[in-house]
Amino acid sequence: NGITEQEKVKAWNMVMIGTDFEGYINPVDPFPTLIEFSELRSQLLNKIMVEAAQPNRPECLGSFDAAFTPEIAVDKFCYKNAEDFLIKHYPNSAS
Repeated sequence: NGITEQEKVKAWNMVMIGTDFEGYINPVDPFPTLIEFSELRSQLLNKIMVEAAQPNRPECLGSFDAAFTPEIAVDKFCYKNAEDFLIKHYPNSAS
């Protein structure tokens, strides 16, 4: 594949959960609003931890260590990457 461990970790900075704003009006049934994101986070974290512990885990789950944990990856996906995007592209909107 030729992808370094550092590049695999950087990939987690590029994904995030979407909301209505991108045009997908029919949300995933168990998580229709931000109120359910904590449950989504919990279920995602559990699934990633289970899969990362498998001997035949997907490559994208093999880069976790003390500095980059499944919790950090899931928080990026659910919250942090969207926040970082907004701060970067709309810096004057933050109050």
